[in-house]
Amino acid sequence: GLNVLYPTCTDAAIEPVCLKTDTNVGKLRTCIYVMIPAFFALFLAILLHNGIDRHLRRRQMSDKAKVLIMSKLLERQRARAKRDTNTALGPIHRKHGRWGRAARSSIPAPSSRWGLLADEDKEEAGGEC
Repeated sequence: GLNVLYPTCTDAAIEPVCLKTDTNVGKLRTCIYVMIPAFFALFLAILLHNGIDRHLRRRQMSDKAKVLIMSKLLERQRARAKRDTNTALGPIHRKHGRWGRAARSSIPAPSSRWGLLADEDKEEAGGEC
């Protein structure tokens, strides 16, 4: 009982037992209570990191594939728009340069830039425009 756990030498009916046992299990306890959980936590962290890394790589490859598809689609749309623009401009575009506004263009210039100059601007421009 208690006399073994807490031996007192006063007023004891029996002689107290003061034996100490050998506790040579410190390394084993450290291994069981510290090292094994630490290795388990480390293994779990590595496993989680690898899973997340694999998921991100797959997602990145998927995003790259989507970007490639979208760029090809955009190229097709640009080519189609260019083709449609070329056919809409027709002979004027081919005759008068790339933008259809060359010096010999048959398209009149907008009146807001050249036709409606103030008198002061006409004098600065060298007379009549």
